Amino acid sequence: MQMSDRPFVIIGENIHCTRKVKRSGPRCKKAPDGMECVVFTDAAGQEALLPIPEAIRKTEGFEGGNVPHVAAAVQQGMFGDGENRKLGEAYIGWLAARQEKTGSQYLDVNVDEISPEIDRRNAAMKWIVELLCRQTKLSLSIDSSEVSTLRIGLETVKKSGGARPMLNSASLER
Repeated sequence: MQMSDRPFVIIGENIHCTRKVKRSGPRCKKAPDGMECVVFTDAAGQEALLPIPEAIRKTEGFEGGNVPHVAAAVQQGMFGDGENRKLGEAYIGWLAARQEKTGSQYLDVNVDEISPEIDRRNAAMKWIVELLCRQTKLSLSIDSSEVSTLRIGLETVKKSGGARPMLNSASLER
């Protein structure tokens, strides 16, 4: 079979806790209360502001001018108060919808940078996969450097009734 005979598959790459936006760029601004936020468009087509959690504002990367926007959404979605929790979920939904609209067939999901603690990574993977299975019909490409996090992601897709997932790179070094 020649390469041209194979189907072309598009895997969206933006739902990674490593992804960053510039604090000084158009994707960040201050809310009226002075809180730094990540800007996105909500389901109604209106500008929405995702507050950057304190845990992120205390990091060297943030001080250096970068905001790990997906990590901010995961932290708010998992641990924020009522409104911030909804904003975290909406932000992840916005990322998924943007990728679906541009032709992605899979969403690459990675939460490794949320924490060095495996239990927190596993909890984050479970949370985000359950959320994405509710928000999109796209298949998920489960990505992690930790086998238990991969396992949690794949099991959660199955339990949540999501589309058949893809395993994105499993290291044999561990």
